[in-house]
Amino acid sequence: MKCIVGLGNPGERYARSRHNVGFLIVDRFAALEGFPAAQKNLRVLLAEKRIHGHEVVLLKPMTYMNASGPAVREILDQLGVTGVPPADSILLVHDDIDLPLGKLRFRARGASGGHRGVESVTAALETDVVSRLKVGVGRPEGADAAEYVLEPLEVGEERRFLAAAERGAEALPVWVQEGVEAAANRFNGQGLEA
Repeated sequence: MKCIVGLGNPGERYARSRHNVGFLIVDRFAALEGFPAAQKNLRVLLAEKRIHGHEVVLLKPMTYMNASGPAVREILDQLGVTGVPPADSILLVHDDIDLPLGKLRFRARGASGGHRGVESVTAALETDVVSRLKVGVGRPEGADAAEYVLEPLEVGEERRFLAAAERGAEALPVWVQEGVEAAANRFNGQGLEA
């Protein structure tokens, strides 16, 4: 089983914020691959389908970002993935303020970089060996990071942001079929130029 976890915050207030790019990519991937509509299960929205030779589960925690981990742990336990999951079985999709707007970066493991949603998930899974797809949202000088990622996108950046989300969704089948290294080789650094 392959599990793709889009990180974000529930509710209309956050729907077009930088922090919700994980939700956006998972939704776009689900549409591209014809997943059934997501259903509420415990504290996540969940959709499942067999694609590219793998059972794939899409998760969107309906807790707030910083409490994503316990919700992900609950559903993995319910799905029979107890203890530390295999390294190649989970992919977190999330925003990254240290990457330029629209850039993609796959990673096989590592520290959270201060991303509290990632911290929550890796703490709940008891491992930092969790694949990630990071999507750059940029960091303007002097801005408070927590406020910046929760703000709605500005008109001038929305096109690049949505193009990066589309490219991220197109990259997910590579992760499913070939793993994080292959996805990194093909997609790291990609994004739409200004």
